[in-house]
Amino acid sequence: MEGRTLSFRKKNIGDDGISFDFLTSKQKLKELVGRLDHILINDLEEFKKINPTSENIARWFYHYLKESVHTAGGKVDRIVIHEGPENLAFFEPTSLS
Repeated sequence: MEGRTLSFRKKNIGDDGISFDFLTSKQKLKELVGRLDHILINDLEEFKKINPTSENIARWFYHYLKESVHTAGGKVDRIVIHEGPENLAFFEPTSLS
């Protein structure tokens, strides 16, 4: 079994010093983290047919969070999963995603 540590970063701060209202999408983020806490990710329905690589987990995070972040006035440009101090995987949406 393997664990991952999650962190979140915002960029593109507006003139008012805020990138978007993070509290609006905080509940969606709590739901997502709650689904992953102390489970075998292969037991999630979303990962029964695809390999739970860091790249696929990043893609899943993007699709799970994009609507709530957009509703809050933000945009998800990239999801990065760090697998240690020197290894990472990421997902950036394209017209094909």
